Amino acid sequence: MTAIDNILEEKQKEIFQLENSDLLQKARTRRSYSFQNALSKNGISLIAEVKRSSPSAGDFDINPNALMKSYIDAGADALSILSDKHFGMNVGEFEALASKSKLPVLRKDFILSKKQVLESWILGADAVLLIASFLDSKKLDEFGAYAEELGLDVLYEVHSAEELKSLPKRAKIIGINNRNLKDAHLSTDTGLCSELVSKLPKGSIKVAESGFERGKNVPKGFDAVLIGTGLIREFKLNNNLKATINKIKEKCLL
Repeated sequence: MTAIDNILEEKQKEIFQLENSDLLQKARTRRSYSFQNALSKNGISLIAEVKRSSPSAGDFDINPNALMKSYIDAGADALSILSDKHFGMNVGEFEALASKSKLPVLRKDFILSKKQVLESWILGADAVLLIASFLDSKKLDEFGAYAEELGLDVLYEVHSAEELKSLPKRAKIIGINNRNLKDAHLSTDTGLCSELVSKLPKGSIKVAESGFERGKNVPKGFDAVLIGTGLIREFKLNNNLKATINKIKEKCLL
């Protein structure tokens, strides 16, 4: 069983608990910010990721609050905040962090149920991640439509041309993940984004994901890049990320 298989198995247990909890009866308290608008600016937008650890990179030993503040102060355009325990996070911490953010927040998790989409809205997310590697075309369409009804943007993530075909026509924001989540080693192929970007629908917002530490080698044609590990490692060296984020955006425009 791979690390991701283990995560997905435990996620089903979490969903069962969620369906029998009072959380889904609560109201959202955080105001909304448009994730789509944040990625529609001139130039390339940066989605900065908040997590304590990852199965591929290990433990970062950071304070998520301090990391998020550094991102905001440094000029990130949006945030991706994990809510899964295998990344050192949880839904309570996600909600607490989101409540302090005036940037749009993507809930980064493994969404396998419509209940999680509703949960994301209640917790204060502005967007949810739907991963085509783990959802069939029917669920991608169903979950995406429900998210839009709630007022959430959707980042649809693909890892192949075949997965791209499974996306609903409503998909406005599409991410190409260089990391193969089905591979036991979670291998990364930074050439995948270059290979697939021309196949993305015209007019869609195109997001490059995984393997672009400090903005290196982001191919032309993308509107945004999502960076986590590279920024977190830089944060550990220097809490002020403004110069780093400016350099990333400059590199992406070259």
